[in-house]
Amino acid sequence: MLFLYVLSLLSLTFGLRFELDASSTGNTRCVREFVGSEALVVVNVKTNGNQNDGQKLSLSITDNYENRYFFRENVLDHVYQTFSPSPGASFDICFTNKIDNPKSNSGYKSRDIDLEVLIGSSARDWSALQAAEKLKPTELVLRQLSDKVEELYYDLEYLQLREEKLRDTNESTNRRVKNFFFLIMLAFIALGAWQITYLRSYFKSKHII
Repeated sequence: MLFLYVLSLLSLTFGLRFELDASSTGNTRCVREFVGSEALVVVNVKTNGNQNDGQKLSLSITDNYENRYFFRENVLDHVYQTFSPSPGASFDICFTNKIDNPKSNSGYKSRDIDLEVLIGSSARDWSALQAAEKLKPTELVLRQLSDKVEELYYDLEYLQLREEKLRDTNESTNRRVKNFFFLIMLAFIALGAWQITYLRSYFKSKHII
């Protein structure tokens, strides 16, 4: 029971259900998720649409590096897609619902969408692995827990590296600000000295001093 409890705490999965209404220009809704280390991602989509409901639901999956992992213009019933995004990437799952024929369709139209996203060890087919390696239930739980702990280790390692990069960037920015401040101060001092010299020369030429 303890292993199952810890395993549930470390689970990298989420589900979402929402309604997306259709419009003539297309109504879009996106869900963003972040992946720290290299991991398998499974996207499972279910919708109540059919071919003649006057709507066209499209699905695209892209990351912040402009990589496209999946695109389908007319999603009906069910989509199951697996991919491995780049480490440290955030990926967007975007749905766009558009009225298929605005001239012949009127009234409110929408699609119900069930979205499930599994990441890392949660995305693996553990039943197939258990059958292939003939693992006992306890061994399977230990294997799952080991994989999740390893994922957390790599995620923490990635966050540490990212923190070091941000710290280096911050220190570099501080050095540049200080150098710029000193240059400004030197410029003001030089300008002040020049003004004093100029005014002294001017007053002497006018026999004021």
